[in-house]
Amino acid sequence: MTELEQAIIDCAQLHLTQLKGALTLPDGPERSDGFTSAWWQLTGLAQLAEFHSGLSQPARDQLRAIDREAAQAVSSNRESSGTAQFADSIAITLADPTASNWLKQSLKGALERDSADAANDAHVLFELLAHRSEKELRAAVAGTPETTLAVRFADGRTGTLDVSQARHTIITGDN
Repeated sequence: MTELEQAIIDCAQLHLTQLKGALTLPDGPERSDGFTSAWWQLTGLAQLAEFHSGLSQPARDQLRAIDREAAQAVSSNRESSGTAQFADSIAITLADPTASNWLKQSLKGALERDSADAANDAHVLFELLAHRSEKELRAAVAGTPETTLAVRFADGRTGTLDVSQARHTIITGDN
C-alpha cells in the first residue's frame, strides 16, 4: 500500500472514530455538528473505493470495511436509542409552545390509533399536501420562462439542466 493510500485509510479511520464519538453525545447541536461533519468526510473518502480512483484493491477493501463499520455504528445507535428518542420527541412536540395546535391535536389523535395505520395516513396526507403546495408554487410562477441551470459535469463537459419540473423535498428524521 502506498503512503497516500495509507494516509487516506488513516483519515477515514479518524473520521470513523469521530463519528462514533459524536453518537455518544446527548442530542443537541454538538452531536449533530460532530456527526454530520464526520459522516460527510467519511462518505467522501469511502467513495474513493467505488470509483476509478487509482487505489489498490487492498486500500479499497479497507475503505469499504470502514464504511460498513460506520453504517453499523449508526444503525446500532438508532436501534438502541430510537424508542426513547421518539418518546422524548413526542413529549417535546406536545409541550412546544411554537408547535401549531393543529399539529398537537393531530399527534394526540394519531397516538390513540394503530401506529401503522396512523403512519400510512400521515404519509398520504403528506403526499396530498406536497402536491397541493407544488401546484400553488407552479401557479405563482405561471408565465415565467423555463428555468435552466448551467452545470459542469465531472468529465469537464458543460451543459444546462431544465429545472422547471424539479420538486421540493422534505427530509425528515434524525441524522
